[in-house]
Parts: sequence; structure tokens; C-alpha cells
Amino acid sequence: MARQARYRRRERTDEVLLLQAFGAARAEELAERALGNRASRVWCELSQRDSVLEALAAIPGARERARARAQAALRQEWDVFGTHVAFGEGRPVDWSLDALSGHRYPLAPVERMPLHSKGNDPKYPWVMGRLDSAIALAQGYWVEKSPDERDRLSSAFAMQVLDFLQANPVGQGVHWTCAMEVALRAANLAQALVMFSDAAVVRRPEFLVPVLGSLADHLSWVEAHLEDRGAVPNNHLVSNYVGLLVVGLLFPQLPDTSRQVSVAVSGLCEQMSAQVHVEGTSFEGSIPYHRLSVELFTLALLVARGSGVALGTAYETRLRRMFHAVRAWCSETGLAPQLGDNDSGRVFPLRERGDLEQGYLVGLGAALFGDAGLGGGEPPDEAAWLLGQAGLERHRRLSPAAPPLSVSFPEGGFHVLRGAGAVVTVSAGKQGQRGVG
Repeated sequence: MARQARYRRRERTDEVLLLQAFGAARAEELAERALGNRASRVWCELSQRDSVLEALAAIPGARERARARAQAALRQEWDVFGTHVAFGEGRPVDWSLDALSGHRYPLAPVERMPLHSKGNDPKYPWVMGRLDSAIALAQGYWVEKSPDERDRLSSAFAMQVLDFLQANPVGQGVHWTCAMEVALRAANLAQALVMFSDAAVVRRPEFLVPVLGSLADHLSWVEAHLEDRGAVPNNHLVSNYVGLLVVGLLFPQLPDTSRQVSVAVSGLCEQMSAQVHVEGTSFEGSIPYHRLSVELFTLALLVARGSGVALGTAYETRLRRMFHAVRAWCSETGLAPQLGDNDSGRVFPLRERGDLEQGYLVGLGAALFGDAGLGGGEPPDEAAWLLGQAGLERHRRLSPAAPPLSVSFPEGGFHVLRGAGAVVTVSAGKQGQRGVG
């Protein structure tokens, strides 16, 4: 493909190119150029930290949950689809490990990577390689007050990120075989880097040069391998655009970000129309994947808003309807029905959630839009992290919405029946993804 051929001809983002991009004469200037005097108002910026911490303090147990996530990340523990994996604090991670089968994927160019073989599944190492753990460490860094503990968390972040980059060179190994994974990893890394931007270890050239260079390489890889060539583009392509948007807006000085952000903005608006029905249901025909789509489109909106970029009224209107669809089919305990496939995917895993847990999205939508139809209940941790005190104030001002009624979503093929304390959701519609399934 032409895009991939162009990628192979491009130069990797070495230190000279990076310094030129940021207008720095020396590597020691890079920290201030990249991390100082930031204009963005995205949730992960240090300028938002006090508001986030104030909001977290208003939600019982929210800070403690963040600390617990950070401690697990310090111990380099992952729950890989029910299999517990732990490597210990400060130790190298076996990034290529399929924890269920014990298989290790080779460090080979992706063109020659034997990805699918009997008994193995690349999604197991992908859980670790998405670097959700970087966000967890950053959450701990924000909520902890002890300077020693904050230093411990920032050092762990730097060590884990460099360990991953050294073990997984660009274009080699299992972690470069899927552009969706590359994009979401880049988004997590960029957001976490901003959250740690006042940590001394993160501002050192020996950390910042390879990490910023890697972010540029991640974006170039995603742009060259956009997942738009399948029978029907799906959430993978949306993830590609989210990665381009998040990194490109948080670090606009990186090479080519102006073009990449433009591609992402137009692509996200196009896919919102193509992949979300007017009624607010995902075209995939899967309620669990609806959650993933809501998180993808929401993160894009939040980062765009915080950077002064508009995604348009049509985008926001359809996203709001996605939150209403969640409210329509959730039980009183916030659980969604298991209809359609489910790989437990998350985009902003700021709190541990069960595979069928979707009720938190209703509270997040209420805090995001101030939508009276979503009012009621307690604000979720995600609202505090992503929207700060302003989001919680919007949530508090809402009166409880009327209980949801029976409703049909004919385009999505879901029909929700309510009565006598029971919720029954029937799937009776066309095959998802325009018949591809």
C-alpha cells in the first residue's frame, strides 16, 4: 500500500529531528518546550489537577481506588482476561508473553510475524502493551501527598515506559501488529506523560527524548496503517483516529501532527455518522462494544474541547444519544445485557469495571452534557477525573430523571422491556456491521 511504502521511506524521529520540531537547541531545553507553559485545558494537564482532586474528594472511596490502581501498577500486575500476571516492582516485564498459554511472540518484523497459531492469542500481551498501567501510575502520582511516594511512582513510570520501548522497537513484535493497539498505547502514554510533567525524572533528556520520539513514531505508524481497508471499518478505525487526535493535540510540536489531527477530526466525524445510528446505538450489533465506542468518541470530544477544536454539533448530538441508549438498557445496578461479542475493551480505564458494567456512563454523560434525561444517582469516578469540579457541579444541578421505560432501537435491533423490577432486552435485528457481523 502507498501509505505503508511512504512510511518505510520516512526517517525515524531521532534527537536532531525532535529538537528541530520543538525549536530547541539542546536536549536540556526539551522539557520546557514540551512540558512547560502548556495552553491545553485537557483533563490530564497539571492546570486541571486541583479541580480533579477536589472532585475526587467529593466521591466516597475515589482517591483510595486510585491509590489501589497505582499500587497494582507499581507491582506491575495485570488482570489479563481473568489471568493474574505479575512481574514485581522495578523488574523487566515479559511484554511478549501470552499469559494463558505461556507462548512468547518473537521479536520479528510485523510482516513476518506468526500472529495467529493454535492455542495462542495476541490479545493477552496487548492488554499489557496498551499501557493502561501508565495512566494508573499517573493517577497515584496525582492523589498521593508524600514526596517520596510521588517520586516512587514517577520513577516507576519512567522505568516501565523505557522498558517497553526498548523491548518493542518500532515495527517489530506483537505490539506493532494492530494499529488500534498502537494508537491506544500512544494515547495512554501521551496523557500519562502530561500528568507526570512536573516530575524530575520525566523531564530528563534521557527519558524525554526517546519517549517523544516514540510518540512521533507511533503516530506515523498509525497513519500509515489506518484500519480502513476491511469489509467494513469499525471501532479499530475510530481508535486509530483517537490516537492521532489525542497525541497530536497534546503535543502539537511533534512532526506532522497538523496533518494527522486534520485526518483524525474529519475521520472521527465521518465515523460517528457511519458507525452510530441516529437513535444512538452502535452499528456493530453488540452492547458491550457500544461501551467501547462511547468511551472512544467521548475521549476524542474531551481532548478536542480542551484543545479548542470543534467536532461539531452533529457529533455531540449523536454521542449524547449513545449515553441515553446505555441508560435505556442498564439494570438498576448499572449492568448491561450480554448481547453481541465482548472483549472487555476500555479506553479510559480510570476505575476497575466489570465487563458488563455500563451504568457509570450514564453519570458521565450527565456530567459531560448537563443532560436532564441522564440525571440521578451518584457521579462516577470517571466524571471526576475527566471533567473535574465543573463536571460534578453540572451533575449535582440535575434533578433525577424519570425512570426509563420500555423502548425499541429498531436500527440497532435491541428492544428493552421493563416492568415489575425486571429488565429484558431482546436482540432482534439485522446482523451487525452492515451484515458482516
